[in-house]
Amino acid sequence: MLTFPLFAEEVTFSFNDNSTNEDFFVIQQSVENANSWVDFIIEPITDGTTLGSVSIIGNIVNSGVFDYRVVARNSFGDSGPSNIVTLDHNDVFLPNEPTILSIE
Repeated sequence: MLTFPLFAEEVTFSFNDNSTNEDFFVIQQSVENANSWVDFIIEPITDGTTLGSVSIIGNIVNSGVFDYRVVARNSFGDSGPSNIVTLDHNDVFLPNEPTILSIE
């Protein structure tokens, strides 16, 4: 299961490690509902990992709504993908709008 917290300066992708022979976890990104996946983050495996966690800190260049999934990768290829989670970068990385504008 791939999950992440919403509305934070740091987004952390968390997932269960269900295999023992992977070399990397790969977070893949696609424009929402486009089903056109590209490798977004490739994270080396730490021995004994049972829960993976990958963080994005700060501003992401692309704004918009994106789907994410994770695959395990080794020299033979990729596992099947995890579930898909959707993240609106505008909700997470842009500052909140100011409130209560007044003229005196």
